[in-house]
Amino acid sequence: MSGGADSGDFPAPADDERLRRGAQLLVALRRACPRPVSLPAELAPRSEAEAYRLQRATAHALGARIGGWKVAMNDPISGSCAPVYAADLQRSPACAAFPITARPGIEPEIAFSLAHDLPPLAPGQRYGRAQVMEAIGAAHAAIEIVVSRFQSHEGAALLDRLADNISNGGLVVGPPCRDWRRLELGALALRLTLQASGAAASVHEARGGHSLGDPLLPLLWLANQRAQHGAGLRAGEIVTTGSCAGLHYAASGARVSAWFEGLGSAELVLG
Repeated sequence: MSGGADSGDFPAPADDERLRRGAQLLVALRRACPRPVSLPAELAPRSEAEAYRLQRATAHALGARIGGWKVAMNDPISGSCAPVYAADLQRSPACAAFPITARPGIEPEIAFSLAHDLPPLAPGQRYGRAQVMEAIGAAHAAIEIVVSRFQSHEGAALLDRLADNISNGGLVVGPPCRDWRRLELGALALRLTLQASGAAASVHEARGGHSLGDPLLPLLWLANQRAQHGAGLRAGEIVTTGSCAGLHYAASGARVSAWFEGLGSAELVLG
C-alpha cells in the first residue's frame, strides 16, 4: 500500500546526541542481531515526550514514509500512538516474514481509511465525533503484526515500547467497507483463525471485544492528539484502533484469518 506522509512529516529532531544514538540503536535492532530487554539506561526515554521524539528520530533515520497510525488507549480519553510505515502496510491477502522473531504477534482489529484530511486546529479547538466520521472513507478488517525490536513486547519498559512504535511490525488491511455506518462496530462477531501444519484452529470467536467497546474512540483521540500538536491526519492514511481479541502469537508458515461480521476478512501468511 502507499499513501500518507513521508519522513518530512517527522522532521529531523534537534541535534541531541543521546537521542541520535537511541534512534541508531532502534534502527539497528530491526535487523537480525542479539536484542536487549529494553534500551540501555543511558539511551532510554525519560518521559512520554522523549519516547515520541525517539519515534520521530527513528522514522527520520530510516527515511520512512508514514502510511498510517496505530492507537493504544488507556481509557476513553487518553492513549498513545505510533506510526505505521507505508512499507509495512499491505492489502489482504498478504505474505510477510520477520527475520528477528520466530513468532510474531497477531491482533485482529478494526481499521479506518481517511478520505479527507483532519488538519491541525487552533489552540483550544477539538474535533467532534461527527467531524471525524465525515473524514472516514471506509472501515476495514485488519491484522496488526506485533514485532518488538526488544527480546519481547511484554518485557520491554513501557516508554521503550512507545519509542519502538508500540512494537508495530506491520498492518494487513482487508477490502474497504464503505457503508460501515450501518454496523454496530463495537458488537460485531469476530473469528480469528490460525492454520498451521494443515490444521485450522479458531483461536478466538466472540462478539465485540474492543477494550473500549467503540473502535471510533481511538480515532477520535488520535485526530485531536495530532491536531493539537500541529500535525493532523491526512487523506489516505490508515488508522488501526486496537485489538478485539488480545494478543496471539503465530509461527512461520501459519495462515491467519481475521473475519468481522459485516466488514469481511483480512488474510495473512507468515513466511
